[in-house]
Amino acid sequence: MRTTLKFMAYALVATFFAFTACKKDDAEGGNSSAGEGVVKAKVDGNWVTTESITGAANLVTRVGTLTLQGNSAGTNSKAFVFVINGFEGKGVYPIGGSNSIAVSGSYTETTVNLSNPMNSQVKIWQAPYTGGNEVGKVTVAEVTDTHVTGTFEFKAKNNSDNSIKQISEGSFNLKLKKS
Repeated sequence: MRTTLKFMAYALVATFFAFTACKKDDAEGGNSSAGEGVVKAKVDGNWVTTESITGAANLVTRVGTLTLQGNSAGTNSKAFVFVINGFEGKGVYPIGGSNSIAVSGSYTETTVNLSNPMNSQVKIWQAPYTGGNEVGKVTVAEVTDTHVTGTFEFKAKNNSDNSIKQISEGSFNLKLKKS
C-alpha cells in the first residue's frame, strides 16, 4: 500500500512540476482495439484486460495533464496507469528519453489476502526507470469532448526486486472527464 501511495505522490509531483511533454507530431498508428471503458495489453506475452467499470480518463485542462487508468478488479487485480503532463491532444508521447518524468506509465499486480487483508501483496512496475532512455510510448489516436482512444507499449521496472515487465500491444478506449 505504501508503494501505491508513493507512486501516486510521484504522479502528483510530476503533475505540478512538469508542465510540458515532448510530443511527436505524427500519431503513428494508435488504433485502439479495446472495448469502451477498457485498457488491455500483453504483459510478458499474456493478455491483461481491465473491467470497463474501472476505466477512466481525466484531463486537467488548466495544467494539461491527462491521466488514463484501468483495473481488472477482484482479489487478484492488475492495473495500468498513465500520466501525460503537457498533453496537447492527438499524438505520440514517449515514455522516458528527453521527457524524463513528463510521461509515465505503471503496471500493478495486487493480490488481496481475504483472511488477512493487511498481508496483501502489491507489486508495481514503473516507467520510465532509466536516466534518459526512451522505454515506450503512449499514442493518442483520437480525443473528443467525451472519449480518448489510443495505444501503448513500454518496459517497466519493479524497484523492489529489479524485475522488468514488457507491456506490448496495449490499447485503451476510455470516457474522458475534464476538470
